[in-house]
Amino acid sequence: MIDLSRVDTLLLDMDGTLLDLHFDDHFWLQYMPANLPENHGFDAHQMQTHFYEPMQSTRGSLDWYCVDHWSERLDLPVMQDMARHRHLIRWRPGTTDFLRLARKAGKRIIIATNAHREVWQLKADTLDLIHRVDAVVSSHDYGKPKEDGHFWQSIVDQYQLDLTRCAFFDDSDAVLASAVRHGVGLVVGIEHPNSHRPARTLEHAPVIRDFSDLIPVLRA
Repeated sequence: MIDLSRVDTLLLDMDGTLLDLHFDDHFWLQYMPANLPENHGFDAHQMQTHFYEPMQSTRGSLDWYCVDHWSERLDLPVMQDMARHRHLIRWRPGTTDFLRLARKAGKRIIIATNAHREVWQLKADTLDLIHRVDAVVSSHDYGKPKEDGHFWQSIVDQYQLDLTRCAFFDDSDAVLASAVRHGVGLVVGIEHPNSHRPARTLEHAPVIRDFSDLIPVLRA
């Protein structure tokens, strides 16, 4: 069982952790490839060259998460298009109860996301997310993603954190590994970030299906 008794601060990823990753996967993997300006009947090989390979080449960097980069690279108004799909932005099961009980238990709650600030703002406005947490940190504020040690040192400095008394939740194996490597006391993976896809296998942390699993822990 996950033990939060020695945890002062919860560091929570946003997409795939607090929120259903279906929104992001639908937008980037279905809508965007079908709406590239130059997409006039591309075959599978051409789509690989013009869209999937450029995206994969940025994985683990800020560009991977940056809507400004992709708006320019793909010649698309990414944020405008994303806003038209905001009806797909949804909480994952148990999240709002978990946040309410965590705050009641005296935990400080910080969203630690790789999402671009504009993306974060769209989701916060849609779900009134800001009033459920104490702070939001975007890795774009620090110039390095969560995969990089600079992110962890920066968040420690800004919020005077003792990482050994923090719990970090994320759905990315690479990010979870980074959190472990940089001394976060409790690191927990989300094995079912997208409600429309099968569960993932994560290697670097114990996992929960969703925050409903932790409701009894906080109530105790």
